[in-house]
Amino acid sequence: MPANRPLVALSALLCLWPAARSNAQTPAAVKVAVALKFDQSIPSRSLRKPAQDEASAIWKEQGVELVWSDDPDVSADLHLEVTVLSGHVTGDRWHAEVGRATVTCPALNSAEPIRIWFEPLELTLENGLGRNPLLRDHEFGRALGRVMAHELGHVLLGPPGYHDQVGLMRPTFMADELVRPLRLHFELAGASVARLRRQLAQLGNESDLAACAR
Repeated sequence: MPANRPLVALSALLCLWPAARSNAQTPAAVKVAVALKFDQSIPSRSLRKPAQDEASAIWKEQGVELVWSDDPDVSADLHLEVTVLSGHVTGDRWHAEVGRATVTCPALNSAEPIRIWFEPLELTLENGLGRNPLLRDHEFGRALGRVMAHELGHVLLGPPGYHDQVGLMRPTFMADELVRPLRLHFELAGASVARLRRQLAQLGNESDLAACAR
């Protein structure tokens, strides 16, 4: 692997989920309330908006509207929390884990917060970011949004956990892919699109929740 093209690794810890019914109907649109939180040690003001915009644009293509809010009472089918943390530097700048999602039964909105680690992502991207501080923050925010979109995908697609060979749900990304303006290779693969439709169609279905409890 060329030394100037570091990878970031993304992972998911997932429990079993009841299978979706084959005749489930796809909702026209699903709103997902997402609370984005940063460690106090991380300067987040200039990163937040580009990160939110990028994650929203990726999932909008799939009929999922991300509603960014810290209000737990916001009206939505699903509530998620993404926490950007300091620390947890594993591996090195050539292959660093930067995100992890945990999904639990009985419902999607019982998921543990998604974790994104700031330092390993910053370390991986350091050579690919612009020198201008404003441009640098925007590029970093874009990369952060793409990592968030991937981890949100694990929750939205549900257990059992898996990665695709191509697209948004790949297990690793090249650093330059995360930074570049064009949103190439961050779409869902065909099988994941079908799985997403089934998962969203069963949101709030009481029989599915009862089956999961059993």
